[in-house]
Amino acid sequence: MGKALSKEEQAMLNRAAKYDPEVLKRLLRWAQERGFFATLRSVFGTLEWERLGITLWNVLSDGSKETKGLSMTWKLIITVLKQLKEERTAAAGGRSYRPHRQFQTVTTRSHSPHRLCSP
Repeated sequence: MGKALSKEEQAMLNRAAKYDPEVLKRLLRWAQERGFFATLRSVFGTLEWERLGITLWNVLSDGSKETKGLSMTWKLIITVLKQLKEERTAAAGGRSYRPHRQFQTVTTRSHSPHRLCSP
C-alpha cells in the first residue's frame, strides 16, 4: 500500500476538501472576464494566480461586493499550487525546472564572470 500521510499533508488534504465548487467556478469566471487564464495551461501556473491575487486584492480593497468570498478560495488554490511546485522541485533533486537552456557562469582571463548557454 501507499505510505502514511504526514500531519502537514493530511492538514492540506482536509483544507483542500473544504472548498466550495460554486465559489471556484465564480472565481474562474471572474478571472476570465478580466483577461486571466487565456489557456488551460495557465490555470495551473502560480504566476497567473499571483497576478490574479493582486487584481483581486485591489478590487476587494475598493469595497467591491462582487468579489466577496473569492479571496479564501484564491488563497487555497495558490497555496496548493505552490506546495505542488515545491514537491516537484524536491523530487527533481532540488533543481528547479528550466524549460529552456541552462546557463552557467564561467570566468574568462580577465576574471570577469560571463554567462554561456549550454544546449
